[in-house]
Amino acid sequence: MWPLTIILFTNILLALSQIHKFMLKERETLIERELKMMVGYSIELSATELVANEIIMNLKRKEIDYSFWNPKYYNLLKHFFEYKELVKDTKLYKILKSMPKGAVLHGHDTGMLGPDYVLELTYCDDLWICFKEDQSDVNFVFAKHRPTGWCATKWERAMDIRRTTNATEFDAKLRKFFTLVVVNPQEVYTDLDTVWDYFMKYFIRTGPLFTYKPVWEKYYYDTLFALREDNVMYFEIRTVLPPLYDLEGNIYNSVDTAKSYKRVTEKFKKDYPDFFGAKLIYAPVRSVARETVKNYIE
Repeated sequence: MWPLTIILFTNILLALSQIHKFMLKERETLIERELKMMVGYSIELSATELVANEIIMNLKRKEIDYSFWNPKYYNLLKHFFEYKELVKDTKLYKILKSMPKGAVLHGHDTGMLGPDYVLELTYCDDLWICFKEDQSDVNFVFAKHRPTGWCATKWERAMDIRRTTNATEFDAKLRKFFTLVVVNPQEVYTDLDTVWDYFMKYFIRTGPLFTYKPVWEKYYYDTLFALREDNVMYFEIRTVLPPLYDLEGNIYNSVDTAKSYKRVTEKFKKDYPDFFGAKLIYAPVRSVARETVKNYIE
């Protein structure tokens, strides 16, 4: 009985070993196929580039190894908001920041620059602000005189609020509307729907702030500048081509907005000839009626 059991067990182990070898071979084949599909796979690195690549990969492996041996410092065990600034202090990040990146192929029109930049825009002349009664949200609009549009409380000039109150405290309160970062993200963003709701509110809230024509063009120019600062020389921007407005009551349609993009891009390339260029991708809201789709096409 025992010899038969041993023979059977041995055969099972041999079979499992063969299956394991087969799976490893299949895995290697799949990885090789994926590598061949990657951009730049056929490019052969020079001797200097190989050395540079090895330095970068060693730093990467060092970061990962350190995290495994020191799990309390392993960033991915924490919420992204807790460690995103720490990443910027690493040697690997600083090297990557200084290297040429080539291109950003998926960027959204008003989601490229950070909350501090958006806060600076609220210092522009002729900006009016209206807070909800409970201060849970805020509306913006540029106008020569007090706006007549709906407001839950009262329209006030941003400059007047800063002049008559504590400007530092006001800016801190305003900045919270331009970021998803909070001290207790797990408690605030309890599920995907909640964080998506906060995310979309940002774009709705800042719409009238960004679509003021001078601000729109400034934001786009400064986006290109920020990309170039990170050694990104080509940009593909996704945009809904929203109508823009100015202080004279003019409303600019989607075609005008596209022309604005073209004009600013050409100016930026003239100012910085090493910048390769940008491509506009029209990406309007989806899940709409057929008539709306026809309007998009027109």
